[in-house]
Amino acid sequence: MSRTKNSIKNITISILSKSGTHISSFIYRTIFIYTLSVEYLGISGLFTNILSFLSLVELGIGSAIVYCLYQPIAIGDNEKIKSYVKLYKQIYFMIGVIILVIGSLLTPYLSFFVTELPNIEGIQRIYLLYLLNFGISYFFLYATTIINAHQKSYITALIKDGALITVTIIQCIVLLLTKDYQLVLVLQLLSTIFMGILMTRVANHMYPYLKEKEVQPLELKEKQNIKKNVLALIHHQIASVIVFCTDNLLISKLVGIIAVGLYSNYIMITSVLSGFIAIITTSITASIGNLGVDSKVEHQLCTFYEVFLFYALLGGSMSICLYVLFQDFIVLWIGQSYLLSTVAVGIIVLNFYLTLMRKACLLVHDTNGLFWYSRYKPVVESIVNLVMSIVLAKYYGIVGILIGTTISTVTVCFWVEPYIIYKYVFKVSVITYFKKYFLHTIKMVGLLMIILFITNMFDTALFFTFIMKMITCTILIPIGVFVLFNRDEDFKRLKKRFIKNKMF
Repeated sequence: MSRTKNSIKNITISILSKSGTHISSFIYRTIFIYTLSVEYLGISGLFTNILSFLSLVELGIGSAIVYCLYQPIAIGDNEKIKSYVKLYKQIYFMIGVIILVIGSLLTPYLSFFVTELPNIEGIQRIYLLYLLNFGISYFFLYATTIINAHQKSYITALIKDGALITVTIIQCIVLLLTKDYQLVLVLQLLSTIFMGILMTRVANHMYPYLKEKEVQPLELKEKQNIKKNVLALIHHQIASVIVFCTDNLLISKLVGIIAVGLYSNYIMITSVLSGFIAIITTSITASIGNLGVDSKVEHQLCTFYEVFLFYALLGGSMSICLYVLFQDFIVLWIGQSYLLSTVAVGIIVLNFYLTLMRKACLLVHDTNGLFWYSRYKPVVESIVNLVMSIVLAKYYGIVGILIGTTISTVTVCFWVEPYIIYKYVFKVSVITYFKKYFLHTIKMVGLLMIILFITNMFDTALFFTFIMKMITCTILIPIGVFVLFNRDEDFKRLKKRFIKNKMF
C-alpha cells in the first residue's frame, strides 16, 4: 500500500477509535468526580507524574531503534528488522523490570512529593497498582512499535482503543456499584496485560519472521549508531520528563494536592485534543521518515512547510476554542468550585499552542535522527523550566509554575529546534521559518480577538451562552482561516492535498 493511502487509513481509523475512548474516558471521569473526593483526582495526577519520572529509565532507546528501522523496512530487509526488534524486546523487558523495582522502593516515601499526604485508605496499594500497570506495559511495547513502523498504526489503535473502551465501561459500572477505586485499578491492570498479549500475537501473525529463532547480531557500526543516538536522547528524555511531568509534582509540593485535582481536569481536556493530534503525528511519522530516505531535500522542505502550516492551523483553531469555551465548560460539567483562574487557563492554552507549533520541527528532527546534534538543548530547557517554575511558584502559585514551562519553551525550543533541522536537513536559512511562524501566529491571534469581541456580547443563561460561543467558533474559525490564509502558497498546496484526499 502507498505511503499516502497508509497515512489516510491510519488517521481515519485512529480518529474513529480514539473518539470512542475519549467519550468513554470522559464519562468515567465524570463518574469518578461525583463518586470520589477531589483528593483522589489529585493522587491520580500525582502518581501518573511520579511514574513518568520513572520512564527516564528508558533513556530514549525506543526512539533510537525506531529511527534505525525505517531504512530496513523501506528496502524489505527482514533479517535486519529481526535484529533490531530482538534488541528492542530485550531492552524494554529490562526497562520494565527496573521500573517496577525502583518504583517499589519509592513506596515508603510518597509523602515527600506532597505538602500533606491525603487521608485515603490504602494509598500505598493504589500507588503500587499504578506502578504495576505502568511497568508491565513495557513488556509488550515492541509489538506496537513494529506495527507502527510499517505504517499500520490503525491496527494498534483498534486493539488499544477497543480494550480501553471495554475496560472503561466496566470500570464505570464497578465504580458506581462499589466506589472501590482499588478494584477499578485492578481491572485496568488486567486490561493492560490482555492488550499486550493480543498485540504481540497480532504482530507475530503479521510478520511471521519475528518468531524465527535465528537472528543475526547487529554490526558494530549499527550498535555504535544506536549508542550515539541514545547518548543524545538521554538529554531529550530527561528534559521531556522535567518539562511535561513536573507541573503536577511542583503543584502538589508547593501548592497542594487539591490544586493538582483542579489542574488535572483542564489537562484532561487538552490531553484529549493532544491525543487526536498524536494520531495524526503517529500516522504520518513513518511517511515522513520514508520521505527522508527516498526524496530530495527540496521536496522535503516543501512538505515541511505544509506540515508546519497544518499544525499551526490545527493548534490555532483548537487554542481559540479552548480559550473561549474552557471556563464555561468546566462550570457546566462539574461546577464552579473546580475552576482555575482565567490567567491560569490562558497560560495552559498558550502552552498547548506552543507545543503544537513545535510538532513539525520535532517530526523532521526525529525521523532524520538528529538527536546527537540537539543533545544539549534539552539540558538547558529542563534547567530553565525547573528553576523558573520553582521561583515563580513562590510569588504566583500555580500560575508561576505554568509560566515556567512557557519561558523554557520560548527561550530554548522556539529557536533551537528549527535551527538544527535547517542546518542539518534542509541546509538553507531558517529566517523563512520564523517569518512563517510569526505570520501564522499573528493571524490566529487576530481571529481570536474577533471571536472574543463577539462572544463577550452574549449575556444569557450559561448553557445557552456556551452553545452560542461554540456555534460562533464553529462558523467563524473556518471562515477566518480561509480568508486569512487563502493567498498563502503553503495553504494552497495543503488545500490541494485534502481535495485530492492525499496526505504527506
